[in-house]
Amino acid sequence: MPDLVSSGTDLAIRIARLKDSSLIARKLADNRRSLVASPAYLEKHGTPHSAGELAYHNCLPLCGVTHWTFLKAGVERSLRLRSRFSSTSIEGCHAACLAGAGIALLSDWNVADDLSSGRLMRVTLEDAEPETLAIWAVYPTSRLVPPKVRVFIDALLSALTEMKRSAR
Repeated sequence: MPDLVSSGTDLAIRIARLKDSSLIARKLADNRRSLVASPAYLEKHGTPHSAGELAYHNCLPLCGVTHWTFLKAGVERSLRLRSRFSSTSIEGCHAACLAGAGIALLSDWNVADDLSSGRLMRVTLEDAEPETLAIWAVYPTSRLVPPKVRVFIDALLSALTEMKRSAR
């Protein structure tokens, strides 16, 4: 993460595991993610039922991502991805998934409409679940948080809560 203090940045939003730092981090929401694929992809290549089977499928990661992290009963498992595709954006992974290019790991709110319409199907593994990442508001430590930062965090928290409600 860039140095917020030296760059003069008031606030950063992170969707990741946070490293210990001198920054203040306020959790805004959980970012639940699911493995998804198009019906056409699953019909042609079959549906994986385990992490071992997923390793033989074409996965659609973000550029630079070589592993996906899964959990089962509190045990973390990292799966090396097999992929002929990567994208610099979630939208690119989503579009490739809709086009039948492979299996993507996407936030539930990105795929809620596609799942309900049948354009995408959830892929559930018996031995692994996608790691849920938190969404964090991160800002420098100081006695007074600027009012604009406080207002923005509250508005973002409200919007994320509403998105979570509508994605169910």
